Amino acid sequence: SAGAANAVARYDGAKVLVADDSPVNREVAIEALARFGVTPDVVEDGERAVEACAARRYDLVLMDGSMPILDGFEATRRIRATERGGRLHTPIVALTAQVIGAGAGLWKAAGMDGVLHKPFTMARLADVLAAHLQPCAQGDRLSTGFEDRPATPVIDASALESLNVEASGNFASRVIGLYCEHAPKSAQDIGAYVACGDLASLGSAAHALKSMSLTIGARQVAACAGEIETLARARKQMPDADLLRRLAQQVAAACDALAAVRKAA
Repeated sequence: SAGAANAVARYDGAKVLVADDSPVNREVAIEALARFGVTPDVVEDGERAVEACAARRYDLVLMDGSMPILDGFEATRRIRATERGGRLHTPIVALTAQVIGAGAGLWKAAGMDGVLHKPFTMARLADVLAAHLQPCAQGDRLSTGFEDRPATPVIDASALESLNVEASGNFASRVIGLYCEHAPKSAQDIGAYVACGDLASLGSAAHALKSMSLTIGARQVAACAGEIETLARARKQMPDADLLRRLAQQVAAACDALAAVRKAA
């Protein structure tokens, strides 16, 4: 896209908070923001996001919707409640994997200022930053390579390429390591929640796995986890054994493919 080749605005010194419970997604957000001169504060649940906003005035908050303890939407409502006492409005943008059905408008209802769908492109992130922050300078030119491309089997290489553009050499490797550590555990959690009939936890775990898989380009895993999320959240149904088996196989295949990518790098 034309915008992707433009020089990157820099926002050195901007006070940005990232709230996301996924280590994979946090790592990607930190690296992406660094391209714009931003070093964010980072928290991993909504309660800490509320505390951070009470302690410090942020220029922008990137808030994951689906987090434990307190989700991003409820956290935003609490932050907005404190602002009714006369505090300045903090721009809050939902950072969320595509949400199904009625959930799609949750960010508006919670009083958020916008939404950035995961996996986000650098061009979309640039748009969000430009809408809420004052640039201090033009930086390097932003390489292209963030356009959507057709999905490839197991790992969509364009997602990994976009992670690795201009990134420090070991960044993609670090994110792959985090994914291969957390995705199999997520798949095991999904099996455990099915076994004990816990639909709410099942929906959350499937959403988390979908989100981190989209970020790293594991599209088959993301689609499978998305099916399980839809079953749990929209239909109140448990996945069958075949779907769970497919998920486990796809997570293993994605981790194998990612290990090969890391070795080749």
